[in-house]
Amino acid sequence: MTDSLFPLGKPAPAGSFTGQAYMHPLAPSKELQSLAVTFEAEARTNWHTHDVGQLIVVTSGTCVYQLEGEEPKLLAPGEAFFFEPGINHWHGATSDGPMTHIAVTPFNDKGEFVNWGEPVDDATFKS
Repeated sequence: MTDSLFPLGKPAPAGSFTGQAYMHPLAPSKELQSLAVTFEAEARTNWHTHDVGQLIVVTSGTCVYQLEGEEPKLLAPGEAFFFEPGINHWHGATSDGPMTHIAVTPFNDKGEFVNWGEPVDDATFKS
């Protein structure tokens, strides 16, 4: 499916993603969640926030991401982006093919790392 450096892992939760994505845990920790996430072409997360922020680093393919109220942007392999705490956003693969990124997300004081929102519709994805 992809030239990712990481095994595919388990399917991502269908209620939080559009399309098929896979999550591969990297380093177990009590402080943060670290995953390699592989998205098939056009697969993407729902809108979501992180109470403590999130770092993503693209390892293969092209990542598309969007902060609420802004235009979508692209990241190439080796590029990274930090989603500031509480900023509503989504990310995933472009229409051109699969994408894998590493996601590092600290847990909040309740042991949670993500607050899921609504799916990203096709019109928003293709804008």
